[in-house]
Amino acid sequence: MSLDTKNNSSKIVVSKFGGTSMGDAECMLRSAMVSLERNAFAVVVSATSGTTNQLIEIGKHAEGGDWAFCESKIAEIEQRHLKIETDLQGQLTEAHRNFAQEELAILFDELRSLSKGIFLLKDCSLKAMDSMMSLGERMSSVLFIGAMQVQLDKTKASKKVRWLDARKVLVTDDQFGKARPVKSASKQKAAGILREMQPGKDIIVTQGFIGGTEKGFTTTLGRGGSDYSAALFAQAFDADELEIWTDVAGIATTDPRLCKEAVSIPEISFKEASELATFGAKVLHPATLAPAMENDIPVFVGSSFNSE
Repeated sequence: MSLDTKNNSSKIVVSKFGGTSMGDAECMLRSAMVSLERNAFAVVVSATSGTTNQLIEIGKHAEGGDWAFCESKIAEIEQRHLKIETDLQGQLTEAHRNFAQEELAILFDELRSLSKGIFLLKDCSLKAMDSMMSLGERMSSVLFIGAMQVQLDKTKASKKVRWLDARKVLVTDDQFGKARPVKSASKQKAAGILREMQPGKDIIVTQGFIGGTEKGFTTTLGRGGSDYSAALFAQAFDADELEIWTDVAGIATTDPRLCKEAVSIPEISFKEASELATFGAKVLHPATLAPAMENDIPVFVGSSFNSE
């Protein structure tokens, strides 16, 4: 259906939040409120800022035999996520505190085991690196569930927030490092989710950047794959709108950090956005939004730090 023929409560909106929008507890709470205000059905989150780069470093240094470096980076990642969990903790129900603590403990164990395996074998295959890099989004999504619940409790909204493993929905081939989606299989999986969860009543929190093969192996869509993931989710759910929330307010005529005269562009076609990207625009690359373009899904770009 078109945007005009659905009421707001039954519209399917997919919202994606980047790493800066997941930076700390305050950022997560702000992003969660934006999700509620925009009536998002599926929220796709990136890893917290810097985490993916650290995971890549761990994989490379483990392969090179530098376990001391790996231990220090693992500790940094654990401390960053535990700090967010602690900052959210006072506002969470016991059930959500337990969920965050238990899931993070499992993911931290997986990080250490995977790193140790790479270190012992002195081999970090693309397959192993995909599993390693998937941990950032999986950790941030666990924490974001708590932030969503805090905001739901504050607003006394009757919706339920549910965690969804993207690897169970976004089906890909086994080209590790830059997997290609199997859209027909993903569409089928998404239909099953829509039978279980309803727009307007449920909010799904899931991960960008990652997918899974039919055999259950973890894959990634390549760097910058979170926008692509969100577009694939929007296509699979037959969404009415895709929202990309970042740290800048939309697409500008030029880089506002370099030119004070830059102004926001209220509306732009995919073709025009492609031309901007060709000349260096970084806020949004249309190639990652091809699934939205294929289904004629409008894409909104905004700042989670200034949602108005």
